[in-house]
Amino acid sequence: MVFFLLFVVVIGSVSYGFYVWIRVEPTCFDGIQNQEEKGVDCEGPCETICLESLDPLRITESFLIPIEENDYDFIALINNPNLIHGSGKVEYELRLKDSSGETIKIVNGEFNILPGQTRYVFVSPIETTTRVTDAEIIIIEPNWQQLTDFGVEDIKLVVRRKDFSETREGNVFAKVEGVVINESEFNFDRIGILVILFDADNSVAAAGMTNIRTFLSNEESFYEVNWFRPLVGTISRVEVQATTNAFENLNFLRRYGGDEQFQTF
Repeated sequence: MVFFLLFVVVIGSVSYGFYVWIRVEPTCFDGIQNQEEKGVDCEGPCETICLESLDPLRITESFLIPIEENDYDFIALINNPNLIHGSGKVEYELRLKDSSGETIKIVNGEFNILPGQTRYVFVSPIETTTRVTDAEIIIIEPNWQQLTDFGVEDIKLVVRRKDFSETREGNVFAKVEGVVINESEFNFDRIGILVILFDADNSVAAAGMTNIRTFLSNEESFYEVNWFRPLVGTISRVEVQATTNAFENLNFLRRYGGDEQFQTF
């Protein structure tokens, strides 16, 4: 009996040692969903995003804005329904069409969007050689990045004033001026201010942008956007969007000079 038990122990030890020797450790490229991965070789301990689990960006509305003959602006409202995934580079293709529906020009560009964010994308100026009657924005696959400890609520850029006036001053026919406050904990190198004017039909009558440089935490800054042509229709509503690129580390400034390493992906 003793010899039998000793034999079992020896065989078991040899078998376990052989298993350990030949065992293949799970990796992020073995084609198997293991090691707490959320998909095959993606997320969990792997850097690759499980793209099949993400919802596409949603274009909720868009406007083609005629400026003058063969000169246009375009604006679209984009929603990211994913709560922990955003993109520092979303490429798009803007297709401009004539009255027959034929694409006469394609404009390529990119923007960034945070998890859970809804934001406007503004394209200007757009010059063509013929009249445009419609425009369609096509979102190309975003470069998704996972942010588990940071979201749209952490970028607290609060617009306190947005005063619209249409009094002629020199070559300025209309303007919006106001104040934005940086209530976040970060100092930013660059902030984009987009002003959108809506008419009585809730269509975009005009839009314009400006930038704020070196915007420190808990400070406020004045902004002004001017229009140098007469506006068409009656302006009934003004929206102001303050955004910054949270995916670019150089955009985050140290409190006492230099660059602050914000996020490692």
